[in-house]
Amino acid sequence: MSTTLSRPHASRLKKLSLNLLSLFVVAATAASTAISGCAAAPEKDPNFLVKPYVQLGYNFADKAGKVLTITWFADEKADFKIKVKAAEKEVPVTMAVRELSLPRQCFRYSADLDFSGDSFKKTFVKYSYVIEKSSKPVFNASGYARLSHGSEKDRSELKIVVFGDCGANTTGQKNIANQCYKQNPDLVVIPGDIVYQRGLFDEYLSNYFPIYNRDKADAEGVPLIRSVPVVPVLGNHDIALSGRGVDLTKHPGALGYFNFFQVPLNGFSATTGGTNIPTLKGNPERQKAFTSAAQDSFPRMANFSFDYGNTHWTVIDGNFYMNWSDEKIRDWLREDLRKVKPGMWKFITYHQPAFSIDAPHGKEQRMRLAQDILQEEKVDMVLCGHSHCYERSRPLTFKPAGKDQALKLNPDGTVDGIINTDPKFDGVKVTKANGVIHIVTGGGGANLYVKDPTYKAGEGNDYMPKFVADRHSLTVLDIKGKELKFKQLDEDGKIIDQITLEK
Repeated sequence: MSTTLSRPHASRLKKLSLNLLSLFVVAATAASTAISGCAAAPEKDPNFLVKPYVQLGYNFADKAGKVLTITWFADEKADFKIKVKAAEKEVPVTMAVRELSLPRQCFRYSADLDFSGDSFKKTFVKYSYVIEKSSKPVFNASGYARLSHGSEKDRSELKIVVFGDCGANTTGQKNIANQCYKQNPDLVVIPGDIVYQRGLFDEYLSNYFPIYNRDKADAEGVPLIRSVPVVPVLGNHDIALSGRGVDLTKHPGALGYFNFFQVPLNGFSATTGGTNIPTLKGNPERQKAFTSAAQDSFPRMANFSFDYGNTHWTVIDGNFYMNWSDEKIRDWLREDLRKVKPGMWKFITYHQPAFSIDAPHGKEQRMRLAQDILQEEKVDMVLCGHSHCYERSRPLTFKPAGKDQALKLNPDGTVDGIINTDPKFDGVKVTKANGVIHIVTGGGGANLYVKDPTYKAGEGNDYMPKFVADRHSLTVLDIKGKELKFKQLDEDGKIIDQITLEK
């Protein structure tokens, strides 16, 4: 169970026995499919409902990146303890346990690991942790805690992998998981549609954890998230839409995003029942059970930011209920980007792309309403999902087409404007970009649209020189100081696109 991440009788009776075994396997498979909606391949563990995994944690931003959180779930409350070491020193740990009753009774254990003491001065602190149950070791793994505040030299190297639209329990998802694991990333970002079809509690148990938190790498998945933190982004398939809201009578396990993840709670202030959040509907008792379990994470955890090495990430919600013309949330976004230290890379991630030539989603342009802020604050790159393909734009700027110079959302979801691109940038000889580069990396595992015979690719546009829709893929960002090497790899590890960026 130990995982260390490296920078991987007679003829008739026999026939009767085989027939019975075959019937048992078919029945068991059918039962599994009926429960989870897909043929999952989980590794059962009597100690955990969900095996331990690493996250940024609620306090990551406030603690300057010196805290990580280990989380696990159990069916029953037990005597769990965690022991953490880094450089042969004990790491201070604060544990908490919370009972959840929606959609099933279980217990969430969270352990905050504090690397902020004088003993942890290095940029990368390698640590190991052991989970004990009733004083018996039942799980162990290791990883790296990356500190944000060091010299420019100390925080100059970083590898981040990005892929969205993944948790469909497909062969493509598992192949992309293996390619991600081979990259040995410091951080993974998933720009939305984390599990299909509705982001339900049980869908995480079948389509997410068994694939990204296996005991060893194989065709079914990898031991990734027990060692590497994952940054989630809220997509449309993560909110179990029913009409214009989330019906907790129809989907009592909805919004698993807010139960399974723990990320910085530093987004703009929002309250249940207010604007710019998913609307809860259905049985009031189930609504109460959900908000009680989620506590402060709902709805605030849909928008947040953090520093990781010499990168700054702003995660924002691009779903239909968000109004990025609202000055309150625009002010939060603008202020967040303005506080970034000079010389750091600025990344924005949301689910629905502002710029896409993919036919199914090309007219969903709502997020263009925030483009002016990204340009003003000199964001380097936007990474999205939603379209099950890969797209890379030229460095671009966008301005309103109307005389009043205001960005407006049309009834059909489009936003009129003029796209200007940097004609000199090629990512090879000219590597400094004048404008924002927009990436769609939605090939993380969900079914590709090109398998549908009615699918038609979007019309080519000069602003989008790269468009690949016939294979699953993932994005790799290799950052060394002021240089960023960008690669897009398919599920076989083949490079389908690459550029270099310099600040």
